[in-house]
Amino acid sequence: MITNYNEFYDGDYGNKRLKKEFIFSYTFVPGLYDTLCRVNLFVKSNMSYQLYLFFYDTQIEEEFMETPEVARIKHYQESKLPYIVRTKLSRILKQNFVLKNSYFNSNNVFGILDRTEVSCKINHKNDQFSINLSPDILDKSKFKTKSEKDFLEMIEIMEKWLKELKGNTMKLYEVDDD
Repeated sequence: MITNYNEFYDGDYGNKRLKKEFIFSYTFVPGLYDTLCRVNLFVKSNMSYQLYLFFYDTQIEEEFMETPEVARIKHYQESKLPYIVRTKLSRILKQNFVLKNSYFNSNNVFGILDRTEVSCKINHKNDQFSINLSPDILDKSKFKTKSEKDFLEMIEIMEKWLKELKGNTMKLYEVDDD
């Protein structure tokens, strides 16, 4: 959870737009069956990023548990995007890029109540695009144009990187019995 949405977005909740200094944002909110770690990624035009991970330390000693909030881990990281991610994003920003309003499947348009939520916003010279990429409602076969396929490929590469980063960070809080 970001403590101050106004730092990254303009507008009211539900109608928020990514601020101009950011070219891309990615949000992952886990469902019941995912690793319980929320991810918020914000990328600036110089390809530096701000990453927020939110999860719980399940190994915290009882004597430190004054309140449940003590177990909350709020991890912040700032750096440059990995080369492959920034290359893909840079190509998308340079091309004539267009996304549809939605890529929903016909089966689960409303999804289940406790679902994984994935969304991103991109500030492009053509427009600002906001897309829901939640796995239970997304139909990847609807990505047909070159720009749509490039975008989907970039998301897959970014998600692989974020999954590894998230996993490595969360491992720091596991108990090592060796």
